[in-house]
Amino acid sequence: MAFNVDEFLSSQLAAPLATQFEVCPEGEFAMLLDSDPKQLQPREISGTSEKTGKPYHFFQLELNCLVQDEKVKAKLGRDRVPVRLRVNLDIGTDNRLESGPNKNVALGQLLEAVGANKAGAGLTAILGAGPFMGKVKHTSDRRDTNRKYAEVDRVTKLR
Repeated sequence: MAFNVDEFLSSQLAAPLATQFEVCPEGEFAMLLDSDPKQLQPREISGTSEKTGKPYHFFQLELNCLVQDEKVKAKLGRDRVPVRLRVNLDIGTDNRLESGPNKNVALGQLLEAVGANKAGAGLTAILGAGPFMGKVKHTSDRRDTNRKYAEVDRVTKLR
């Protein structure tokens, strides 16, 4: 069926539209990482802590984990259920990932969960990788506590 702009513009709402997304329920689910390479572009984050007044500066990846649970997909009425995973990065002055104790632990856990935590592996190895288990938790919007967001809180190898 070809898209008809005139029909679209003359259409009327049959009912009010939703104003919020229903988010993935909390729980542990099998997941895959999205294959979009754009998600490997680190975000640079800086500011001043409201609690301490001290400045902060770091880099972060925002990765889309795709829930593979058919019941969740059916409940939400979607074929694709992405849930965000934020990974803070420890980057050295040479613009490379740091390794060692307490460095890039969350990224190491993700790499381990998808079988890519090996010397010589590049970050592109995680694109489309999985399956792995991801724990989904909900957080509330700071300004509207009724608005919930789903986030991946922890990842492990598929059992």
